[in-house]
Order: sequence, then C-alpha cells, then structure tokens
Amino acid sequence: MYANGSDMKAVYFVALSLAVISTQSIGHILSIMFGERGVLVLYGFDGCSPAQVSSVLHRMMITTDSYDKCWHLLFFQFLDAYKSHDIPVWGLTVENEPVEGQQPHYAFNCLNFTGPTERDFVKLNLGPTLAKAGYTPDKLKLMVFDDNANFLADFVKPILTDKEAAKYVSGIAYHWYGNNPMSGFPDPFLTEVHNTYPNVFLLNTEACHLDGAALGRWDHGEKYAYDIIRALNNYVSGWLEWNMALDMSAGPRWTGGGFGGTLNIDPAKGEAYKQPSFYTIGHFSKFVSPDSIRVGHTVDKLVANLSVVTIERPDKQLVLVALNAGDTDIELDIRESGHRLRYKIAAHSVQSYIW
Repeated sequence: MYANGSDMKAVYFVALSLAVISTQSIGHILSIMFGERGVLVLYGFDGCSPAQVSSVLHRMMITTDSYDKCWHLLFFQFLDAYKSHDIPVWGLTVENEPVEGQQPHYAFNCLNFTGPTERDFVKLNLGPTLAKAGYTPDKLKLMVFDDNANFLADFVKPILTDKEAAKYVSGIAYHWYGNNPMSGFPDPFLTEVHNTYPNVFLLNTEACHLDGAALGRWDHGEKYAYDIIRALNNYVSGWLEWNMALDMSAGPRWTGGGFGGTLNIDPAKGEAYKQPSFYTIGHFSKFVSPDSIRVGHTVDKLVANLSVVTIERPDKQLVLVALNAGDTDIELDIRESGHRLRYKIAAHSVQSYIW
C-alpha cells in the first residue's frame, strides 16, 4: 500500500491467489506496471482449493486427515513456481476468510477453518512443510486469520498461545469489512491485539467498497482515509486495497456483480478512470516510506471530524496526513519542536504535509 519520497524507491503490495495467475503472466504484468520505479512486495493468499476438495472442506471442519495433509503441499509448490521465475513472494496467509468458510453454502472463495483447526494445520502440516522447503519465518511471512476484525480475538488466541504453532507465524492478517466506517471499532481493539501479541505484526490485507462500481464517490475516499489513519495509529503495519484495477462494472468477478475500487478501465475506449479512493491512498503511499515509525501527537478534542496520523520516515522527515470528514473547514495549527504552520483544511478533504 505504501510508497515513499523521491529519494527512495516505492514499495507496492500485490496479492496473488494460489494458482490463479501463471508465473509468466504475472512477471510480464509487473514489469509493465512498475519497471524500475519501485520495490514490489508480493504476498499470496489461499482463496480456494480444487473443486473436489473444496466441496468437502465447506461441509466439514478441516482436521488433520488426508485433505489437509495433501492441501498444505500446494503452498510450497506455489512458492517454488514463482521462485523458479525469480519472483520472490514476501508472505502468505493461511486461508482467506476462514470464518466465512464455516457457512455451508457460502458462495465466495474460502475454506472452513476455526482457530483450533487452523492452529493444527499450521503446527502439524503447513509450518513444518514450509520450514523444510526453506521458507522459514526469516524468508517468508506466514499470516494467520485473514478475516474480519470482529472475529479476530477468539480466532487467533488458540494459534498464538500455542508455542509450536506460533513459531511459524509472523503476522495477523485482517479485513476491514467489520469495521465501523468512520468511528469506533476497531480503533482501540487493534492496539489491544498488538499489546497481547507484540511479536507479530498486523496487516490489513483486504478492503473495497461493497456497493458496486459507484464511480466518483468521494465518501469512499473519505472512508479509506479514515481507516488507513485508524490502522496506522493502532500498530497496523500496512493497508491493502483488494483490487488493482476493475472494469466499468466493477468486475470481472466470477460470482457476478462487482465491488468498488480505485481504478476503473474502459477497454472499449482505452481509458482509465481514477476514483477518489485512488487519490486518497496516494496521500499515504507517496509520503509514508517503508520502515517509517509512527510518532505521537495530540489533537484538540474539541475539534470534530478531524483524523490525523504523524510519521517519521527513515530520512528523518516528518509526515502528517489529516482528514477533515466534516461539513465545515478546519483551521489547522501544527506545532512541532518550535516550528509552527497554520493552514486551512477544507470540508471533506485530505491533506498531507512533509518537513
């Protein structure tokens, strides 16, 4: 999600579903998209297994039987396939939306895991297999959960309190769909998770708008800005938009319909349309560089609808990103180490400052 200033290369996260895109295709696509302009970070997620396995796993909890004993082998085969084309994968999530997968007729890509069954899958199958193949935590970041934050606490506890499972885990992945859009949950909860499990990172691995293409919706951009600021202020290491680019109907999507993203392409006209969410993300991706550190700040509590995050970059420059989600302008008065800046942030706008 994040990139950095002109003196350093950018970092882009791209998610790869297991076995969906050929290694030849993704290498060609990425060379066209990024070239030498930035550092690319790839992570993989398990959307679903082959149909004959998925039909079984949607009807039952995964246990240490013949299904998961063969299923885990596909993970390192996936990694090796990309590695053979000199495409390194930074991380993997164990399963996409495993809680949703517990629904017998859930229509989207996911498999059925509970906290205890994912613990056993990681501890007895996936973790040892990855380690044996050379994908140890210092070379591959394995993330657990990867579902909505309102299910997170109960799900990860049996995994991360089990030393034999936790030793393979580097992070907790979560999605934004259970979050309150502009206030409340999971603001303090994410900090609580960090304090409970300080040795693993938090990564928001999926966000999009569920009401179709909705082209030109500024409120979508505001919701992204608020959620990114909320995440960074509560120990989350990064934030990913689900879709790199969509067509004008917010597709293609194999189940039909579509969800809103940041960039919509009209193939017939050869045109691309940048949505407000695209520019919102840019306030963070352009200025917040890798290995930056969030620094403390105070905001006048009497000022409503103002959200702020402050960051120190590795080059010691400070970044402030502010969102005014209200209907009236706000006079900003920024003070830091004897320096002072006054500026107006218009209603329903995002601003970024660097010094």
